[in-house]
Amino acid sequence: MSLLERGRTRVTIHTVVMVDDGYGDFRPAPGPSATYWAWVQPVGDAAGWRAPVGAQVGWAPPIRRKVVLPPDTVIDKWSALSFADQGDPGTRWAVVDPPRAPTTARPTACASSV
Repeated sequence: MSLLERGRTRVTIHTVVMVDDGYGDFRPAPGPSATYWAWVQPVGDAAGWRAPVGAQVGWAPPIRRKVVLPPDTVIDKWSALSFADQGDPGTRWAVVDPPRAPTTARPTACASSV
């Protein structure tokens, strides 16, 4: 069991499967969903370690979150995540960076995505 498997946020991963589009090609379609407990961390401007650049000229900065999931999680760059964030239940998030699963010792094994 990994130490990172006991996250505090319930995250639902909505996967995407490629299906035939009827014209000889493929299109994305909703796939199976799975629910995990994960760690959700703010990234960039939301983390508070630097001033929001866009706010100085009237633009709202993009809100990004890093999600640390159990190592056996099925997630890819086309997946969507939904979890409660800042009191908003079920906010749906798109995966921006390809998920990473560093090869580490079992106690700290995880998969992470932004």
